[in-house]
Amino acid sequence: QTCALPIFHLEIAVQALAQDHGVAVRVTTPRVALAEVPQAEGSASGRIRREDGEGFRFGAATIHVAPRPGQGQVSWHWDEDCGIPEGLRGEVEAALRAASGAGPLAGAPLVDAHVSIAGGESVPGEDSEAAFCQAAVLALHDACLAAEVRVEEPLAAYEVVAPEEFASAVAGDLAGRGAIVEEVRSEGQLRVMAGRVPLARMVGYATGLRSVSQGRASHS
Repeated sequence: QTCALPIFHLEIAVQALAQDHGVAVRVTTPRVALAEVPQAEGSASGRIRREDGEGFRFGAATIHVAPRPGQGQVSWHWDEDCGIPEGLRGEVEAALRAASGAGPLAGAPLVDAHVSIAGGESVPGEDSEAAFCQAAVLALHDACLAAEVRVEEPLAAYEVVAPEEFASAVAGDLAGRGAIVEEVRSEGQLRVMAGRVPLARMVGYATGLRSVSQGRASHS
């Protein structure tokens, strides 16, 4: 089970589970899901022709990848003149969708992308579902590289409220975590900082914030 409690509250909860219910809890460092995002447009082709005991097995596909910032997931499109046989397209798309869950750089899901199955070839008597799927997956891999995919981690919104005398130390700590500061405002003797920060860098932030502010700052 995933738990997102501050570390102090988490320790109390773990202790209570052990003492009151006899439950042994394994606590690990949280892992943040990465994503692979195309930065440009890219195309590639894959071609498979192999021989087995029953003859040749053939498949070929061309894939085009384009960025769609803010879209979140992957959208799919079949070009009208794609040469992949109609009867195999469902299986080919299923293979591509599965492959898009593990990008070429870090094995992270492809996001914010539009994928077009732009072309293919057919050799009657040799067309093979497995070969077409393999060719399409190879083309998607190379098209993602051509589209300059970049590994990115999710950003989390934050707001930190700190006494003015600790504002510089808090800002410096946030900068060290790669935070983007979008708003700074004063509320009496307090300074409020808000923005976005890579989610993975916020693991253990409550402890760090207490350290740089002598326990007088808060965050959400």
